[in-house]
Amino acid sequence: TQDLKLAINNLKLKLVKDKSGRSNWQHLLKPKDEKDPDDKSAFDLNSLDIASISIKDAAIGYSDAASGAQYDLSKLNLKTGAFTPGEPCDIELSAALLSKAPAANVNIGFSGTLKPDFKHNKLDTQDLKLSVKGKAKDLDVASTLKTRLLADFGAQVFNLQNLALETELAGKQIPNGKQTVTLGGNLAYNAKQGALRFANGKLTAADLTLTTDITGSGLSGEQARLSGPITLSRFTPRKLAETFGIKLNTADPQAYSAASMSTQYSGDFKSARLQNLVLTLDQTSIKGQVTIEDFKTMAIAFALKLDAIDADRYLPPRPPPPAKTAKNPKSAPAGSPTAALNQIQLPSAALDKLNANGTFDIGKLKVNKLSLSDIRLKLAGKPGAIKEQSLSAQLYGGSINLNHRFTPGANAGYALKTQLSSFEAAPFLKDLLGKDYVSGTADLTLDLSGRGKTVADLRSSLNGSVKALAKNGAVKGFNLGQIIRRGEAALAGNLAYRETTAPETDFSTISVSGNIVNGVLSSDDLAAASPLFRVSGSGQIDLARETINYTARPTI
Repeated sequence: TQDLKLAINNLKLKLVKDKSGRSNWQHLLKPKDEKDPDDKSAFDLNSLDIASISIKDAAIGYSDAASGAQYDLSKLNLKTGAFTPGEPCDIELSAALLSKAPAANVNIGFSGTLKPDFKHNKLDTQDLKLSVKGKAKDLDVASTLKTRLLADFGAQVFNLQNLALETELAGKQIPNGKQTVTLGGNLAYNAKQGALRFANGKLTAADLTLTTDITGSGLSGEQARLSGPITLSRFTPRKLAETFGIKLNTADPQAYSAASMSTQYSGDFKSARLQNLVLTLDQTSIKGQVTIEDFKTMAIAFALKLDAIDADRYLPPRPPPPAKTAKNPKSAPAGSPTAALNQIQLPSAALDKLNANGTFDIGKLKVNKLSLSDIRLKLAGKPGAIKEQSLSAQLYGGSINLNHRFTPGANAGYALKTQLSSFEAAPFLKDLLGKDYVSGTADLTLDLSGRGKTVADLRSSLNGSVKALAKNGAVKGFNLGQIIRRGEAALAGNLAYRETTAPETDFSTISVSGNIVNGVLSSDDLAAASPLFRVSGSGQIDLARETINYTARPTI
């Protein structure tokens, strides 16, 4: 066939598929099988020679009763150049697409140059351009795709070279009302081998630029794997937050100025692993690895290390102290703080859902003016099973170890073990409150357990033990010895007695221990000693009712 011209005007074509999957169309063109030259049912596409094809104002409808999908193409216009085997052919296509599931009403445009090779079942293209503009799911969409397609249909190898996709989205749910997303790279796919390569990939959106080089294997079977480097270039988190309508109020206006990320990705359609992960935020870096072991259950494993961070920079500025007002003895607080505290629900459901195992180490941390170092947080547990969390750190000359154990159930259980050793009180209070009211070193041991749904339940069911020791310190602000000596001098008639000793009361040791049963602490071994006095004591403290029945016996 030669010099064939095809012009179709006002074509109306309906394609329908019923619930059983049977369609009302057959393969219109069947490539001729070179192994069967007697097959008369197929066209020899390599012998076609068409001068041009022109279709104006056509319409095509498609509906699928099983899936509910329905598409209608209208205003379909197609124009081609000469269609000669082995020679390039220009093509232009435009149409309006109306879809109900998913909802869309867009105009589509397609243009480019095709160079088919029917003899070898291949296709080459130049300057392919696909544009979509209109509404989709309450969004205004304007998208353009440019690329070069090389296809070997026999080998099932497809390449998209110099892929460039730009999409502009506008709508109420889009940050700032409008955003532009671009994607570029080179995509190669071998369908027979299930192999993929996305090279020089670059994705930009808002203030973010992500680059990657992803390789895939086994994509046609059950052993699908994807791997490759992923880099998120340096960006400004503060600017990104403003894009989403969030204004960051931080004590340091320079906080959230710079961030970046790089990692080596590997995974499949069920799990993902980020190795050699490096995250930076201003002067802080985090390194390690994170694994999502199961997307369905969000089981996470991690091992991360943070070098140093001043968290106070990222917290809101501290409000000024409230102005002092005269107290009104007739006024009373609305409601009891104790009752409000007791009614708080414990986060049993949230703790039960945790599905994480890993460690998070911090070299140095400053928060609320307090300084800690060598911090390690460890999580372990799965949904429905016992979970354990532990925290250890060095602080103010000493160390702290906390271990928490959560037992899920209708009446969830909580257990806490805490050990504070060689803790220096003076520098701690100086950083926290601005003044060291007490000095000395302290040791504290807690071993508590309880059950319940509310704070009140937990308080009333607490059982365990407590032990505290402070030594070689002083209570600042008054000098008990000086007060006694001044009193003795006054009794002796020496009203002019004066001394210049520091306004603090020294002590050598203060110790106490006790047992807690059903929320009541019982202790009979309070002991305090200084060069001037001795104190002993015993009694009970009801933690649930917040009452004290305790007797202290000082001896001068």
